[in-house]
Amino acid sequence: MDSARESFHLDVIEAIATHDVVSLFFPYAMRSWIIDMRHTLLSPPMLIVDGIVGSPDARLQSFRRLRPEMPNPAELTVVPWIGHVRQLERTGVLAAIYVRCREVGQSALDGEVARCYEELIKAEINVKRQIILGVGMQPLWRRPQG
Repeated sequence: MDSARESFHLDVIEAIATHDVVSLFFPYAMRSWIIDMRHTLLSPPMLIVDGIVGSPDARLQSFRRLRPEMPNPAELTVVPWIGHVRQLERTGVLAAIYVRCREVGQSALDGEVARCYEELIKAEINVKRQIILGVGMQPLWRRPQG
């Protein structure tokens, strides 16, 4: 692995370890994984897979829908994951997510981490399938001349 890529993965691991709200977005899966470690007595930390949005500001505004019981985060770390979902495991990022969840005393979130990871893998497979089948696309040779 080249040093720039390794440095990026270490930066992502550091962000997960130190920030309360991280949004990893996966263009290949057309999804975002939101890791929100904020909590109250009535609202536990939350892991959410959501559609991708057009901007960091749009992601910040989405918290009104995703966590209406909590105030919008004061700070949001947005990470573009330009790779495949399974690379989370190989790079140590998935392990960092498990560690972060356990650090806030929520080993009960292990199942949610696994569920989100599997959901992202399935979404990525679905996007690849749609590309191969040409769903929503028109071949160049069939486009109208104009």
